[in-house]
Amino acid sequence: MNPNPINYQAIELWQTLSDKETTLTFKQAAIKTWKLLQQAGRLLFLVSLFFVVIVVWLWSVAYRSGKDFRYWLETAQVSPEKLFATTLDILVQRPIAWLVNWSEVKRQELMRTPEVKALLSKDEK
Repeated sequence: MNPNPINYQAIELWQTLSDKETTLTFKQAAIKTWKLLQQAGRLLFLVSLFFVVIVVWLWSVAYRSGKDFRYWLETAQVSPEKLFATTLDILVQRPIAWLVNWSEVKRQELMRTPEVKALLSKDEK
């Protein structure tokens, strides 16, 4: 007699599900999944909080800068040429000067490392 394949598969599935090892495996998987979801939720919350703080900080800096700039324009009665020169200095010349100074400091720090000194002394020989 040929057994019913659906009945056979249902019995096999029930035996696998009712096995103690299967229960333990599913319990461990559920615990691990819950921990992962908690950690992912915490990370998502902290990252979103970080972005909110950045937006608020940038808004406050922009607001304060605009307020100070307006006060400076109204009190100093600056000519358009002076305004352009100051803006050019703040936006272009100062960052470039800072970058050149920073790269020179980093170059000097690099030249003082033992590895670079060894390479330089090897080249001199």
